[in-house]
Amino acid sequence: SLQVGVCQESHGENIHRNLSWAGYDRALPPEMIPQNLFDRLFGVRDQSWIGRKKSVLDAVREDLGDLQPALGQADRHRLDEHLTSVRELERAIASLPSDYGKNVKEPEDVADLTDYPRIAKIQSDLVVHALASGQTRVASYMLTKCQSLVRLPWLGYTRLRHHDYTHTNAESPEGQRTMRDICRWHVQEFAYLLAKMKSVQEGDGTLLDHSCVIFA
Repeated sequence: SLQVGVCQESHGENIHRNLSWAGYDRALPPEMIPQNLFDRLFGVRDQSWIGRKKSVLDAVREDLGDLQPALGQADRHRLDEHLTSVRELERAIASLPSDYGKNVKEPEDVADLTDYPRIAKIQSDLVVHALASGQTRVASYMLTKCQSLVRLPWLGYTRLRHHDYTHTNAESPEGQRTMRDICRWHVQEFAYLLAKMKSVQEGDGTLLDHSCVIFA
């Protein structure tokens, strides 16, 4: 079972909360760093993402040259789409700040304006690659933890953290608009994940057609 997360938080025990468990007292911690998740899926662990020059596709270039002439037009198109998506993922990850994931910010740090929507889309792409390639049959994906301490600058909300907004005039029209916008963002990211699954052809349907997806 693949466990994936987006937001990093440090608030007592919250950083140790997990999505699922393999058994009693056997937590499965989420992988919150796109670089690490990519390396886990594609097996590249011997080069730094900082100043990365080569693509993981370089390792299979000769094999691809032998395979492509034997494919029909439809299969060549699918292969090209797959290779393009892998390369775009590499570029997206390589463009992240070089120190992303190295330091978990304290919640008191008001400068925590991490671009979580950008991270979320990369993580969604990686989850879809893991499912489509059969590297996992089950994936748990958490955008923000239940006591989320992140600020949301992409929505225009930096005065408080997500958790604080739920307890600060949440019944007022302004508070309701704030919570609506935050919930809408979560749903939009979920819709992005579904669209990526739907774009992957699998047999007589799509990856989404052959999956059970639960949003909570």
